[in-house]
Amino acid sequence: MHISAKDLAQMASAVDEKHHEAMKTFREETGDIHLDSLNLRRSFMKKAGVGGLALAATPALLPAASLLSRASAAKGITDVDIAVYAESVELAAVAIYGAAAGLLSAGVKPVGELFAKHHKDHAAAFASLAGSKATGKPNAKL
Repeated sequence: MHISAKDLAQMASAVDEKHHEAMKTFREETGDIHLDSLNLRRSFMKKAGVGGLALAATPALLPAASLLSRASAAKGITDVDIAVYAESVELAAVAIYGAAAGLLSAGVKPVGELFAKHHKDHAAAFASLAGSKATGKPNAKL
């Protein structure tokens, strides 16, 4: 299937609108979430969008404890640990888009840049939940 640059731009614009709408309530919706409940976890992942997809898929590829600090794994994973991890996953996505930018065509590059910005926004939101434990660094293992 071929998608024209115009069609791609329109689809990216629709995604951007949804991103901005979701980010308006991100802190409210995640601030009190305790990811122990399966229903809350599903709702959170659905709302978090692409970042949620990364969080959902990554544990299937790598054990979550291996991506967190040893101290976090030993004492049990807290909501703050999850926010720190999520921030690092989002920043890894930003780094991947940055590394791929030179390989993208002129029609696709603005969409890649837009999606990188979305991941950067997600990282900042997770960092605000992580507070002083936020690292501002991409997950090097990813």
